[in-house]
Amino acid sequence: MEMKTVLVGFIVVALLGGVAVGYLMAPSSDPDLESQVNALQSQVANLETQIMEKNSQIGNLSALISSLESQIANNPPNGNFSALILSLQSQVADLEAQIEQKNAQITSLNDTIRALQEQIGGRKGEYNLVATFSGEQGVTTDYFFLNQPDIMVVWNWTTSTQKPTHFTVTLYKQGQSNSTQSWADLSGNGSTYVHNIQAAYYYLGISESNIDSWNVTIYQWVPE
Repeated sequence: MEMKTVLVGFIVVALLGGVAVGYLMAPSSDPDLESQVNALQSQVANLETQIMEKNSQIGNLSALISSLESQIANNPPNGNFSALILSLQSQVADLEAQIEQKNAQITSLNDTIRALQEQIGGRKGEYNLVATFSGEQGVTTDYFFLNQPDIMVVWNWTTSTQKPTHFTVTLYKQGQSNSTQSWADLSGNGSTYVHNIQAAYYYLGISESNIDSWNVTIYQWVPE
């Protein structure tokens, strides 16, 4: 495992430095590589969840700042309010800096994921974004078109309650009542794959309970 860690580190350095990376690992399918990719994708999903939470915090702080500024405008100057606003604005700036840092981490992780995926089965290409859906309740999404046989589904969701939660994503092909694939009781973030997809329009059915907000993103593998 230490050797694989060294190889992954070398891939990251090579990508950042613009060095061409050859086949450092056997091009045949390797379950360990698949596990590394899945782990990295889970890290990406976790970072995306953190970003979503911090954006929510920024929204709450911004609303509070607006409320305080309104109170100051309608009342004599209040030094306490002004100091509180400055403190809140500082918190917003700190959250925005954290989001920027996490976006940079996501970019780096995605670069590493693409490098590892090239080693799996000798395939070259990348997962391209097809569609992203977000919400606060269960929905049936709009259609999206898939023209490649391999797709990746990435999700994350947040909750502020201690009540039991559930989150289910179901993939449907246009014109068919039976699902193509369904994933029930999904954890707070993660990813999964579907293979041998037929080219067609598809849509998602999202079912949830006690979820504050959620994101589901569809990618498809596009070979070079």
